[in-house]
Amino acid sequence: MKKLYRMQNQIQKYEWGSSDYIANLLQVEKNDDRPWAELWMSAHDKAPSYLPEVDQNLDMAIAKNPKEFLGDKVASQYNHKLPYLFKILSAKKPLSIQAHPNLEEAKRGFAHENQLGIQLTDFIRNYKDDNHKPELICALTEFHAMCGFRPAKEIIEFFTQLNILPFLDNFTEFGEEPNPENWKILFSELLTAPVEKKQQIIEKTVKNFHLLSDDFIRGWITKLLIEHPNDIGVISPLFLNTFVLHPGQAIFLDAGVLHAYLSGTGVEIMANSDNVLRGGLTSKNIDVNELTSVLKWDMKKADIQAYDSNQEIINYQFPINEFCLKRINLAGKSTFNNGNPTMLLVINGEVEVTTADEAQVLKQGQTLFITSEADNIILSGKGLLYLASTNL
Repeated sequence: MKKLYRMQNQIQKYEWGSSDYIANLLQVEKNDDRPWAELWMSAHDKAPSYLPEVDQNLDMAIAKNPKEFLGDKVASQYNHKLPYLFKILSAKKPLSIQAHPNLEEAKRGFAHENQLGIQLTDFIRNYKDDNHKPELICALTEFHAMCGFRPAKEIIEFFTQLNILPFLDNFTEFGEEPNPENWKILFSELLTAPVEKKQQIIEKTVKNFHLLSDDFIRGWITKLLIEHPNDIGVISPLFLNTFVLHPGQAIFLDAGVLHAYLSGTGVEIMANSDNVLRGGLTSKNIDVNELTSVLKWDMKKADIQAYDSNQEIINYQFPINEFCLKRINLAGKSTFNNGNPTMLLVINGEVEVTTADEAQVLKQGQTLFITSEADNIILSGKGLLYLASTNL
């Protein structure tokens, strides 16, 4: 049976997307003016990749031959479905502040909303499926992001500099004993405050943000005010870790971690889910009660995985079985054994992928699905590659 399949992948056109990165990667001309935000390499129902050599979408090919494509272990553990979603994400504007549920929360929420009869396309729908969505983003360009609540001391310092404390009824208690439980109360107050109070906080921020001691945070508040002038999420850099990933660096986002991608392009991999609970910087539905019920209230520095971008092979580390990610600076040959369903993406250069009885040559922007039955795979050539697979 064939083991190497070329993939044709779908583009997601969202308002926050960049205008040129994905088109340049694919070496194609855009046929419209809409931003190209994401390139999905997937077996997801929303946008499955197409396998031209068998004239089938990847999800249907897997459904017909699950054990050959996925292997016995993956097929049995994940109900004959590919457990990960692989993407290029390219943002010109900030994405919404959001978090994702854990597996138990997703199953409960999905069943509950089904029971209520809420359609999957309904504006108020929170849960599109019953799966969790841990994810990892690895920078291809300079990538700006917010992730996880800052240490309490930093939050108090920034709120004090802006003089927005008088607008927050629960800040006194938080300031006297800064801990996650008190921060939970204060954060919920911010999200549920009357429109008038939110506007007062935003106006006070605009008036005083030049007093902030951190130029980077001040710069991002300025940009968020331009995009979302009436959204309380514009002050999120005050309470979320805000940072830059450089090419090759990555950050893992587990369930319940509040985050927002701000700008830049990266390779993203996640569990095969579309569950998003939003908290700001969006015109989409915000369900404060549901969001705060899934959030982790840890208050600490962001855990950035920092690597030298010239390193030959980088194995990104995270405690998830559904997916794993490897970055390869290929300059000659590299060999690996598979055993799991794998996708290979070429960012630049050219690579020949060889098994005992097959070979495929891939150029910039091209992708290959490698079935679990392929082994002793040889990569030859020169270029930057990403390998996505499962971690079983």
